[in-house]
Amino acid sequence: MISLQKPLLPRSDRPALWVGIDPGQTGALALLNERGRLLLAVTWVLRVGRKSRPDGFEVSSYNAMSHNLTQLFVEPEFWALGDTLGDRVHLTSHSVPVSLCVEELFVGPNPKGSLTLAHDTGRMVGGVQSVLHVGFSEVLATVWRCQVLHSTANTWSTETAKEQALKLMPARVVGLQGALKVLGKPHHLAEAAGIACWDRATWNSRQGRKRRKG
Repeated sequence: MISLQKPLLPRSDRPALWVGIDPGQTGALALLNERGRLLLAVTWVLRVGRKSRPDGFEVSSYNAMSHNLTQLFVEPEFWALGDTLGDRVHLTSHSVPVSLCVEELFVGPNPKGSLTLAHDTGRMVGGVQSVLHVGFSEVLATVWRCQVLHSTANTWSTETAKEQALKLMPARVVGLQGALKVLGKPHHLAEAAGIACWDRATWNSRQGRKRRKG
């Protein structure tokens, strides 16, 4: 596993803040600083009304520094959700450079459902990018879990992975335990924090590989 406590050598172009997103109709965003402390936690769920028509996203935004909780209701469009997430990060980051990392989608036995989720995720991420003016990277769940949680995480069932993220991530991210208590312990938030941790810990080495290939 990667070391989350080892000091990272600064680079002139290295981001100062790290955004991890666990996407979906129910999902979460975690914003960490360079020391790995949680600054912002956002969770959301798509509410469905009559005739299975979506009513909108219930969004809960928790500032882990001021301990302020904000509840929002966003129209049922993923680009609108992305705009809202970008706004929440912008309000917290104060225009400090950020890195955006999203869990890469797993193509399951239902290709049509996977395609829909990929389309929705793309619109959401595009909304975030339009506010923050940054690119983004992706990481497979099996990759970040093996490097952040446990080396054998790729053998875990989905339920075990959720349980382990909730169990292990609060010890790795200062402030996460308090956010989980306020927001109801959603496993998506623990996983979003894990994605941000992976991005932060591997950024230098990944940028080095890109430069060598270029």
